[in-house]
Amino acid sequence: MNPLLTPQEQAHVAHVRAVQHSPDDLDRNPTKATIADLAHWLARIDYHKAFIRAVQLLVLLSIAYASYKLVAIWQQYPGVAFLPFLDMHYPLMLFSGLFTANYIQHRDSEGVAIIALLSTMLNSLLV
Repeated sequence: MNPLLTPQEQAHVAHVRAVQHSPDDLDRNPTKATIADLAHWLARIDYHKAFIRAVQLLVLLSIAYASYKLVAIWQQYPGVAFLPFLDMHYPLMLFSGLFTANYIQHRDSEGVAIIALLSTMLNSLLV
């Protein structure tokens, strides 16, 4: 113990050390402690928010992929830049993607959002 500390401060330091290095923590199997810590960490995850973010990420990836394909078409065939819009896959993909991202954020119905997400992904593949 530090002689410069008051008895109350020494008691506090001893208590903190006892809590941080309790015999139960030192004697316990580290594998079980790791599994228990992982289970505790997994229990704290808000899976609904994680699902919302995953759907929104898939929407952004679909829009980025379709936009990449659209730019590739425009570079290869500069005279017919309007053709990808005639089959309506790109506008439908944009609309369903934005609808999905907005719907999943503000509503509590995952089924409709999944259907809109599948529409977004399908239309991005068909551009």
